Amino acid sequence: MASIQMSKDEKKLVKCKNCSYDIRKNSRRCPYCGILNPTVTIKEVFVTTIIMIAVLFILSFFIQ
Repeated sequence: MASIQMSKDEKKLVKCKNCSYDIRKNSRRCPYCGILNPTVTIKEVFVTTIIMIAVLFILSFFIQ
C-alpha cells in the first residue's frame, strides 16, 4: 500500500469551529467567515481558565 505523505502545511490545517473550512491552526481570524480565534475549543479555554485560577490561588499565599 502506498502511504500518503502530507506536507507540513497540511498537517497544521484544522476546521473552523464556525464554518468548517480548513484553515491554519494559529489563525487569528477565519478568512471565510471572519470569526475571531476560529480554532480555539471550549476544552482549551476551560483548561487555561483552571490553570490561571490555580496560579492566582497559589500566588495569594505568597502575597499575604
